[in-house]
Amino acid sequence: MWFVEEFLRTFSRYLLEIFPYFMLALLFVSLLENSRFFTKVAHFLRGRDALAVLSSILIAGMMPLCSCSMLPVAMMINSISRSYSPVVAFMMVAPVVSPISLAFTYSLFGLKALIFRSLGVIIFALLASFTIGSLFRKKEQFSIPINPPIQSNGLLKLFLTNLRTVGRTMLLGILIVSVAETLLPDDLLTGFSKLPFSYMFISVLATPVYVCSGEDAFIAKFLTSLGLTHGNALSFMLAGSGVCLPTVLSALSFLPKKLVLLYSVCVFFMAVVLGFLYDVS
Repeated sequence: MWFVEEFLRTFSRYLLEIFPYFMLALLFVSLLENSRFFTKVAHFLRGRDALAVLSSILIAGMMPLCSCSMLPVAMMINSISRSYSPVVAFMMVAPVVSPISLAFTYSLFGLKALIFRSLGVIIFALLASFTIGSLFRKKEQFSIPINPPIQSNGLLKLFLTNLRTVGRTMLLGILIVSVAETLLPDDLLTGFSKLPFSYMFISVLATPVYVCSGEDAFIAKFLTSLGLTHGNALSFMLAGSGVCLPTVLSALSFLPKKLVLLYSVCVFFMAVVLGFLYDVS
């Protein structure tokens, strides 16, 4: 009986904390998808490097994508841009920084985690994209026309579709975290979190695992309930949602092998550094 009462108390607490931010983020995403804003921004991808990179980051930040579902858009960006910088920036930002993921992060971890996950990732993406773009020169190729699909559905229908799709992830995440927090002791991983290599170990552990965008925040919250620091949790979120084995293997089909390897290393390094800086700041 104690388990049921404690589980319901924990589940309702998480639901009340997350639901308002989730609905606002979902409405924002639906409004963007129902507009022609994406089409206008996409035209800048053919421009100079700086403008093209900023445009790809803007597109990445307004689409609810995970590390695998971002690949079709990444292929489109790569096919119409003049260098590799825009696609690298997009692939680093898209699965980590989206309105829904940021809403979950803020509701579960607060403003500091939101800033690190958004601004920290964007800064790393800018540095990595320009570095990789200078190391790997792109051959001249035919660029496909920019004709991204425009949503013809009504706003309400689009909102309900997104709610059904992402809402299941939210409820499943809350369910898993609530059960785990109820059953497991609070200090299970406290000793591990104090070790200097904990950020690196967490990032290595999370990288091969496929974590859908949005789910990472709930799993990370569960890890903090076992004794990990919020910096460890941030490293898990960035590495887990930022890159996974299916993403790496699929990216090899349209990007050079060495570029994909360097991109993966950049995501891993970003997860370790931002997690460490979070805890010491």
